Amino acid sequence: MKCLIRFILVLGLLISSAMVYINPTAHAEQDQTWEKIKERGELRVGLSADYAPMEFEHTVNGKTEYAGVDIDLAKKIAKDNNLKLKIVNMSFDSLLGALKTGKIDIIISGMTSTPERKKQVDFSDSYMMTKNIMLVKKDKVNDYKDIKDFNNKKVGAQKGTEQEKIAQTEIENASITSLSRLPDVILALKSGKVEGAVVEKPVAEAYLKQNPKLGISNVKFNEEEKDTVIAVPKDSPKLLSQINKTIKEVKDKGLIDKYMTNAANAMNDDSGFISKYGSFFLKGIKITILISLIGVALGSILGAFVALMKLSKIKIISWIASIYIEILRGTPMLVQVFIVFFESSTLNWTNSMRIDIVNLRK
Repeated sequence: MKCLIRFILVLGLLISSAMVYINPTAHAEQDQTWEKIKERGELRVGLSADYAPMEFEHTVNGKTEYAGVDIDLAKKIAKDNNLKLKIVNMSFDSLLGALKTGKIDIIISGMTSTPERKKQVDFSDSYMMTKNIMLVKKDKVNDYKDIKDFNNKKVGAQKGTEQEKIAQTEIENASITSLSRLPDVILALKSGKVEGAVVEKPVAEAYLKQNPKLGISNVKFNEEEKDTVIAVPKDSPKLLSQINKTIKEVKDKGLIDKYMTNAANAMNDDSGFISKYGSFFLKGIKITILISLIGVALGSILGAFVALMKLSKIKIISWIASIYIEILRGTPMLVQVFIVFFESSTLNWTNSMRIDIVNLRK
C-alpha cells in the first residue's frame, strides 16, 4: 500500500513538472516582445549610422536622414508588418546592451553571428554575405602581402565588432586601436596613427570612393565569408518569424542589389551646398534677428530706466545708477557677455533660446 502511495506521489510530481514545462503561459511569455511591438505600433531599430553603405547619415533639403542597405531593409520589415519605423542611432558596442534592456526591439547594423553573441541574443536568417579586408594607404598596398606583415604594427578596428576580434586574434603582437565610430578608425588610418584598418569589404569599398588615397591590401584573413544577420531578443519566435519572412522575400526578389544602388546614390548625392545647408543659414538668421530685437528692446528700456535713476533727486537712487554706469564702463564687453550668458542658465525663460542655438550648431 505504501509503495502504491509513493508511486502515485512520484507520478503526480512528474506530471505537474511536465505541465509547468509545457504551460501555455511560458509560450505566451516568449511572444511578449512581438506583442509589445504590435501594441506600440512602432518598430525600434538599433544601429550605428557610421557604416556606409549599410547605414549612414546624409543631408536632404537641410535635414539629416538615414540611408543604406540596412535602412531599406528596416523600412521593408516595418512596412510588411504595418508598423512605424523608429531608428535609434548609437555606438555599435552599445547595441547588444540596448537590445537586452528593451531600449530597442531589433538590431540591423551589418552584424554577424558569433558564438558569444548567440549566448545573449537570437539571430535571423542571413540577408547577405560579407568578408573582411585590410584597408591601408594606397601607396603602401604592395608593402603588405601577408597577415604576418602586420605583426607588431598598429591596426585599427571599430570597438565591439567582429573586425576587432579578428585583429586581436589573427595578428600577432599587434597594437589594436579600438574606436567607437568607424569614421574615426578611417581618420586614424589617414593620419598615420594606424598602419591598417580591418573593415568589411562593402564598407571599405564605400570609403574608398570618398578617400582615393586609401586602398585594399592583398592580405587574407583565416575566416571565410560570414552571414550578415538581424539580432532579436532571446525567446522571441514570433518576431523572428516575421523578420525571416521579409528576409526570404528580399532574397527571392534580389532586393539587396537594389538597396546597394540606393545607398550608392545617397552617398554620391551631389546636390549643391545651398540646397543642403540653406535651411540652417535661414534658421541662424532668424535666431540672430530675434536676439538682436530683444537686445535692442531690453537695452532701450534699461537705458531709459538708468537715465531716470541718474536724474533722480533721491541721492541713493542716483548713486546706484552712477555705480552701475561706472561698472559697465570699466568692464570689457566680452566679460559682460560671458556673465550674462552663464548666469542666464538660472532663468527658465532663456532655456528655450539656448536650446535652439545648440541645435543649430549640431
